[in-house]
Amino acid sequence: MFKKFKSVLVTLAMTTSTAILAQEKGPVTPTSVTYIFNSAQLTMMDDDNYGLFQSPVAHTFKKSDPDFANQTLKDITIGYGRYKSISLCYNTNILLTIHAAKYNGRSGALINKGDYLFGQANGKVSTVNPGTLNFLNVSVSSLDQNCTTTYFKKPLCVVADGQNNNCETGDDIFTAEGQINPNTGELDLGLGAAVKLQISLLMDMLNGVIINADTGEVTTVPKVSIVLGDPGAAIHLGKWDNNGATDVSMIFSNDKTLLSVVSSEYPGTHSPGFCNGQSNAFVSSVPTGSPLPVNSINFITFFDELSGNVSYPVVAACPDENNCSPVGFNLFDNVIQEVSSIANVRCVDENDGGIPSVLLDYGYTSVGSGEAGLESLEVQRIVDPTNLLGICTSGSLGYMAGKTGVCTFVGSDVDGY
Repeated sequence: MFKKFKSVLVTLAMTTSTAILAQEKGPVTPTSVTYIFNSAQLTMMDDDNYGLFQSPVAHTFKKSDPDFANQTLKDITIGYGRYKSISLCYNTNILLTIHAAKYNGRSGALINKGDYLFGQANGKVSTVNPGTLNFLNVSVSSLDQNCTTTYFKKPLCVVADGQNNNCETGDDIFTAEGQINPNTGELDLGLGAAVKLQISLLMDMLNGVIINADTGEVTTVPKVSIVLGDPGAAIHLGKWDNNGATDVSMIFSNDKTLLSVVSSEYPGTHSPGFCNGQSNAFVSSVPTGSPLPVNSINFITFFDELSGNVSYPVVAACPDENNCSPVGFNLFDNVIQEVSSIANVRCVDENDGGIPSVLLDYGYTSVGSGEAGLESLEVQRIVDPTNLLGICTSGSLGYMAGKTGVCTFVGSDVDGY
């Protein structure tokens, strides 16, 4: 029952959040983001939990690092059994630095669009270079800690070498030596080496911090997504102009599952025809075979690999079943394109024929009536080190030399990318 697995951290250079504005706000890309991770655990099919580590570990995601640069967190032991999800808990207070970060929102009383911002000793940002790198402390909630959970598309079954009697058809099977190919019963030798089990954390740093342009206060920090196995990929879409900023962050696991879609719009009317909000809805029922638990808040997304279309129900706020603000469904026509390409999106109600039936099989508060119009968002950044999505290689538009699988529409002009 002992297999040592390396737990690794990975950085994705590009995330956003949702807010209702009373003042001018907009996004910047942070220089670094430091999380303190308190614990990680796997949850078995019978809901028993298996702790991976319990001692707090700090890790800093840096904009200057190569995307998906792995760093060992610590050795962990995973016991034999079948698992359905993995969770990670972290401190509410997040430390970040902002240094020469370009502000991409509308102008406010203190900060104008296009200004380069610096963190100040008072915990705010301004256009003044203080000559030193100041750490800004941002609290993301009123809780002592927060947790993020990823539900596996297929159960993870960890077994002793040569044994799989407790696994079921369709499971991802791992031994101490690596993943087992279900067709051959032998080790899966991807790229000539056994496919090992690891923990990867994905962060979309592009425009990941929201700044109050009237006061210089920092209101939002980038979120972390957790996956079991090799890091997946991410696509960042957006539109930044003199009228405001719209950002959409899509993070995929290594089996092309769309883990989450997080969007922001500043101000809220910047992109007509676009549902502004998140895809983490309160779920009261799920389709047969879905790993998601009922009566809890989960990301509900649909990705069609053949067409590149993405769909998800949008809520403006959903802390619980009785306090969920439905907006509509966002339907993207094709997000699997090179950078600088255009992906059209429209906001519709649940009666639109373009909504995949699987989304309607979930139980959640009926979504809103949608919003008339069609919005065009630009593919701004792709991070895909294993070419999972097949749209960012050395010959692709915007490819960044020295950063395998990174394509960007902006290059070094914005925040050192």
